[in-house]
Amino acid sequence: MYLKQRQEEIMRILKENSFAEVDFLAEQLGVSTMTIRRDLQKLSEQGLVARQHGGAFLPEEMRGEKDYGVKKTTNVDIKKQIARKALELVKDGDTIFLDNGTTTYEIAALLHSRYNITVLTGDIQIATLLLKTDVRLVLVGGVVQNQTGCVVSGDARDFIRRFRVSKTFLAAPSIDKHWDVLTPTVDKAYYKQAAISIATETYLVADSSKFDGVSFSRICNLRDLSGVITDRIFTKQEQQELINKDVNIISVVDDGNSAVKK
Repeated sequence: MYLKQRQEEIMRILKENSFAEVDFLAEQLGVSTMTIRRDLQKLSEQGLVARQHGGAFLPEEMRGEKDYGVKKTTNVDIKKQIARKALELVKDGDTIFLDNGTTTYEIAALLHSRYNITVLTGDIQIATLLLKTDVRLVLVGGVVQNQTGCVVSGDARDFIRRFRVSKTFLAAPSIDKHWDVLTPTVDKAYYKQAAISIATETYLVADSSKFDGVSFSRICNLRDLSGVITDRIFTKQEQQELINKDVNIISVVDDGNSAVKK
């Protein structure tokens, strides 16, 4: 198989899988792992793939951002459960930042039950929802990403840093095996880091599908957050790792052995 054919096949495999290891690619293509590493290096230099943890994945701009409508109809019941648990942390009079996302949208949908709430957000869908409530809304300005209806530009980060909030509810596409919270682009990582920096407390809202993932840019580690609200069921080994890192897992699952709590 010639170089161009191998690279085309690598791209095809990566489009079908969120992540592919070097060994897997070598086996599929019938070549050595050294050959695959050279191919991945060339593709990486062209900006066609991103390297991570012994393999590769397609950057967001190659995969294409999922349409908001698709995201909103995925794991809906779990997202609502996570939102209800998050609402327990919101007190009357709170100022909160709602990150861009469909789980944070579900939190916004419940805020009518709280009094004197101020919300800062760059999510147009959340802002539209809150316009129909008594919530005081502060909308982050900047360039809107058409597929998601969210603001993530440098101007947005500067705007966010002008404020202070009691709580940030953070969303993220993936959490890797090292418990790092990841997002596809540097701009999104900076945006979310700004949201963390202005908050007294920050809670990640993430359903189980977000774990064991890969993405390009690191936002933070779970240990850097006030808590993680999730339906993820952790293994005994994972529970011990999280205890060692002093990570606060707030579970929406009834099974008492499924999460780690401080």
